[in-house]
Amino acid sequence: MKSRFILVVTVILVGIVSSFNSLRSVSSSHLTELKDMVSVVEAQGLEVEEWEIQMKESLSRMDYPQMLQTLHTELASYEFWMEDGEKALKFIWDNPHKSQQGNERFIMLVPNAQEQDVQMTYVVSGTNWTKSTEAYYSKTIDDKINVVFSEKMSKYTCLTTMSSDKINSVDFFETLKEKLKVQPLKNMKENDFEVLSGYTPHWSSSIPIADGQMNVQAAARTGLGGKTTITIGTPIITTEY
Repeated sequence: MKSRFILVVTVILVGIVSSFNSLRSVSSSHLTELKDMVSVVEAQGLEVEEWEIQMKESLSRMDYPQMLQTLHTELASYEFWMEDGEKALKFIWDNPHKSQQGNERFIMLVPNAQEQDVQMTYVVSGTNWTKSTEAYYSKTIDDKINVVFSEKMSKYTCLTTMSSDKINSVDFFETLKEKLKVQPLKNMKENDFEVLSGYTPHWSSSIPIADGQMNVQAAARTGLGGKTTITIGTPIITTEY
């Protein structure tokens, strides 16, 4: 299954990598897409199993020392460690939120090759979604982004749920298309695996593909026992499914 995931994502990324910087994002809230995904899940009477919001941005070598100092100051209460790899030095700040069943993690990747930019990644994830979770992370994410990232930031949002005996993947995909007005662009099917790619006007971020703009993916995988794992992502799914 992991090989399928790599294949699907690789095919999509090959088509967009040359124009990735055209990713457009003017969302008024960093939780907009996740809240829409939750509404689709709840409309089917299902529960959120996992969710993740990931922000990424490149940083010049000139700006890297100052940003490193800023992160050390802003994230002073976080657990911190370094990993010195063969090709890059990695700075990691981690902050579990047990009360919210979630976690924050900042990663600054500094390649050994001096001609390569520094990469910053901020990942917020959890296994529960309630009004309390929404309120908590709305402020938490905004506070961090305002300090660390610029308008050039790229954002990815994913959510995973499990189908029930009454709701299958076909029903879920139809509800997704109806509630978010999704225009299907591509559909890949196998015996126990399906991926839908499309565009929704509800979300302002998108990536260019041969057929236009894409900003939603949904994948359904049926495992042992007949249970189906359903993952939604924008503009693409970045987690394993």
